[in-house]
Amino acid sequence: MTLSSQHYLVITALGADRPGIVNTITRHVSSCGCNIEDSRLAMLGEEFTFIMLLSGSWNAITLIESTLPLKGAELDLLIVMKRTTARPRPPMPAS
Repeated sequence: MTLSSQHYLVITALGADRPGIVNTITRHVSSCGCNIEDSRLAMLGEEFTFIMLLSGSWNAITLIESTLPLKGAELDLLIVMKRTTARPRPPMPAS
């Protein structure tokens, strides 16, 4: 997939910690045809939270946007999503 055909989505989720949350979400991301480019997970107080940067085709990103809210509701997670663009990579240092 060329860089121009890559689309990006940031997902933030927050909810009570319990086993299987990350596994369920990552399987769902994969089943929609998206890739996890970056992620952060944390416990804040009694709440589990994660942020993921996803990439994929326009269709894959649209599919995750339309299906993730229901998956989040099943897991009792608050989900926020926002499309973004790729961050330019810094030039390689000259040697």
